[in-house]
Amino acid sequence: MAALVTQADLELRYKPRQVRDAACDDGSGDPGASLDAAISTGSLRASMILAKGGWGADAITLLVQGDDALVTAVCDLVMYELTKRNLAWIDATGKPILRTAQADAIKLLEDVAAAHLRPASEADAGKNKRFANRMNVRAEPQYMFAGSRSKPNPGGY
Repeated sequence: MAALVTQADLELRYKPRQVRDAACDDGSGDPGASLDAAISTGSLRASMILAKGGWGADAITLLVQGDDALVTAVCDLVMYELTKRNLAWIDATGKPILRTAQADAIKLLEDVAAAHLRPASEADAGKNKRFANRMNVRAEPQYMFAGSRSKPNPGGY
């Protein structure tokens, strides 16, 4: 599974120092292996949610890369994964401070998968399989035996 976002995407949406501090494993200020693990985990989680819409792996990559809101949602999932293990990012109640951003990102991805929201990149990635016309109209008219309601028995036949 390909990563849906990069470190550059994270640094566009969060301050570069925040990303590097959250991803630093040894105190050097440089991102470590935890950044790759968080990107992989966040991308996989977003892919699993978007797969409910009927897209394949390649289509999900096109869908996310073509829509800035989806990239931001995946970045929020990645930052949550990076910060949930770091005490500096935990609030007084013992919960990660980015849990609201994570919940908002999951909600957005679920809405796209359920076809409640339709991203512009759907034209490139393919139609959401869960979206269907909500009208119960037949494609072709059906033959009627009765000519009208006032004269239901036209005779003949």
